[in-house]
Amino acid sequence: MSKEPLVSIIIPTYNRSDVFKRCLEHIEKLNYQPYEVIIVDASSNNETRRMIAEYNKIKYIKIDSSKRQQCRQRNIGIQKAKGEIVAFLDDDSLVYPDWLDEIVSAYSFSDNVGGVGGRALRGEHIYWDGKTPIGRIKNDGFLTEGFDGDPGGIIEVDHLIGCNMSYRKDVLDKIGNIDERFGYGGRWETELAIRVKKAGYKILYNPKAVVNHLGAAREGVKRFSLIYQYRMNRNHMYMLVKNYGFFNKKTMLYILKSTFIDIYKCLGRIVKAIIVSILNITAKAIGLFSAMRSK
Repeated sequence: MSKEPLVSIIIPTYNRSDVFKRCLEHIEKLNYQPYEVIIVDASSNNETRRMIAEYNKIKYIKIDSSKRQQCRQRNIGIQKAKGEIVAFLDDDSLVYPDWLDEIVSAYSFSDNVGGVGGRALRGEHIYWDGKTPIGRIKNDGFLTEGFDGDPGGIIEVDHLIGCNMSYRKDVLDKIGNIDERFGYGGRWETELAIRVKKAGYKILYNPKAVVNHLGAAREGVKRFSLIYQYRMNRNHMYMLVKNYGFFNKKTMLYILKSTFIDIYKCLGRIVKAIIVSILNITAKAIGLFSAMRSK
């Protein structure tokens, strides 16, 4: 790559012009300057189109709202990108001023770096426990995250968080971009990272490349709802089988362990419900008995 490579920042959006305005305001304050912003807007209104008029370095792409799908929107952005590095943000990601400096500098940290990501904070609270390895795909097929954590320096990881990650454009061209069959519910970013590593590249996590991820509300499926959980589980299984095969150790252990956990949780809820019902019935019976004795 060149000494100061052009970075294409790709942001899909849908009917969130209010929070997206804050996202663009933070991008305008970046210290690193060779960048372009590619907005792929699937909004059902023109609020975003009107709002971006006051901002610089923006390439705006409007698509039909009926074709809204974030993986597809990101791929459209990749196709239009001119940069040597393609960076991905959500429309509710607020970048720190040195975010892009830290993303770009990490590409020279080690030979054969294909992707770099950073921290995604959610306010002041840090959820990382300080011990769990960040961004790993475990032998049992489960993932570790911890993307709000600071391990003290740049580390190599297996996957990144979608609201703060980047890849070399030539690497994405080589491996085939984002798999749109993931649709909604996540794991597309993990699957992309798996293919990048399979192609022989390293993926780094730089804790100094920071965004504040607001986790703003979206129209449609609520975050962590039953439908969201269904899609996440579907996508996780698809990711494992696609990349490792059905009879692979990771896949088989994930099926066994996750099924056991689901059954255990289900039985736990049933037992809890039975205990609560027994306590309620007992309390009513004692109350009735006490009332009858008082007469």
